[in-house]
Amino acid sequence: VAYRALRRLGEASEPPPGLAALLRTGDLVTRYAVVDGLRDLPLWTALPLLQKASLDPASVVRRKVVAVSAALY
Repeated sequence: VAYRALRRLGEASEPPPGLAALLRTGDLVTRYAVVDGLRDLPLWTALPLLQKASLDPASVVRRKVVAVSAALY
């Protein structure tokens, strides 16, 4: 949330560490929120995470991957 706010304010900042781990081990709400936040990352950072999230067991997360991918396109 803080990273997204900083990006919207035009501040340069590093993406939060551990996003890949959250996609693997987080609960459904966390995984969904991580995927939603990927739209604010640079494409080269977001793409590998979107690829991992596209294999999520929850269809709602996979649908969010499609929406974020389309937004990044």
